[in-house]
Amino acid sequence: MKKIYLIPLLLGIVFNLHAQNFKLNTDEFTSKSKALFDAAKKRFVNETGDKTSVQCGNFTACYATTLQFNDGTSFIAIDNDNIKHHLTKFTLGNDLNDAKRIYDLMRSIIKSIMPQKFAEKETYEADYEGYKIHYYEYDSEIFAQTAKQPSAKIGIKKKDDKYIIELLFIEPVFK
Repeated sequence: MKKIYLIPLLLGIVFNLHAQNFKLNTDEFTSKSKALFDAAKKRFVNETGDKTSVQCGNFTACYATTLQFNDGTSFIAIDNDNIKHHLTKFTLGNDLNDAKRIYDLMRSIIKSIMPQKFAEKETYEADYEGYKIHYYEYDSEIFAQTAKQPSAKIGIKKKDDKYIIELLFIEPVFK
């Protein structure tokens, strides 16, 4: 009788560990992040597909994209100012420490691929865990110079007891 209860218990533990131990493919993440930064410079011209019914949140429209991460869900989102964002959501388990570990690894990779004169900054946004996100933009005191460059943002959200890392690459504001 004890054996019957042991099998579901072990399967539950294995499933839970798999959900909690998200493994980031750092080679894929690095290469696709570089490709996305370059695509953002070109306004995602070759990466934007058909309009989708994906929930867009605060965005006005979403489109399929050809640049996908194996461990995430990606799409092109358009904001109220008609700016394109490549948004990828990486759904993790329910362990905040695990999410922070992966988040920190992603941040270090993004920081390493950014060109000179790009800085990592922290800002506060209510929708994100700890009310903060990190963003990467051209470091200049002249807004026009910054607005002519692509940027990136990354943050952790919680939804339905799961942590989600959102990664955005954003086309330049000035066209």
